Amino acid sequence: MKPFLRYLALIALTVLISACASTVMPASQQANDQKMTWTQRENQTDQVRSWTISGALAMKAPQRGFTANLNWQQHRNIKNYKMSLYGPLGIGAVRITSSPSQVTLMRGNGETFKASSAQALMAKNLGWNIPVNNLYYWVRGLPAPGAASNKSFDKYHHLTRLQQSGWSIRFLRYTAVGKYDLPNKIIFRNRQLSGTLVISGWKI
Repeated sequence: MKPFLRYLALIALTVLISACASTVMPASQQANDQKMTWTQRENQTDQVRSWTISGALAMKAPQRGFTANLNWQQHRNIKNYKMSLYGPLGIGAVRITSSPSQVTLMRGNGETFKASSAQALMAKNLGWNIPVNNLYYWVRGLPAPGAASNKSFDKYHHLTRLQQSGWSIRFLRYTAVGKYDLPNKIIFRNRQLSGTLVISGWKI
């Protein structure tokens, strides 16, 4: 991509993420079960272990960023999934396949890399330290295992804010998927990175 066009694309990305981050939206206007407590909702949502998600992911760091269409197929275990990023600015198409024994990253040009951790693999080969294992929980509106603080909830006890592992997470919208209420817009950020995940389709 020519430098001028890359510069314009990064400006557009910055505006998009800034707008997402500054827009305060209700987590949900309604819920499948409006009387659920947080504990009940957490236990119910934890039953969702397999899914296919389609949507878009935008990541931004100082002086760089990318946007990509996302397809994420999860198969019960946290380590069994396929995640594809199509059209991300600056890194090309990427497919990540995880099994209990290893994680494989394949670029659009056929280059293949293997490691035991998706986060480490992406950081080393793409330069993006994305919290993949935590996203397994956050994408469902749940805290990941380990210490979590500053939890906030809407009136239906959907999780709306969370601090965990150095990240600040906001759940801006939920959608009904069968009997479950699941997020369809999440913002996560730390001191170096900010990410926006917009889910256009859930299948469980």
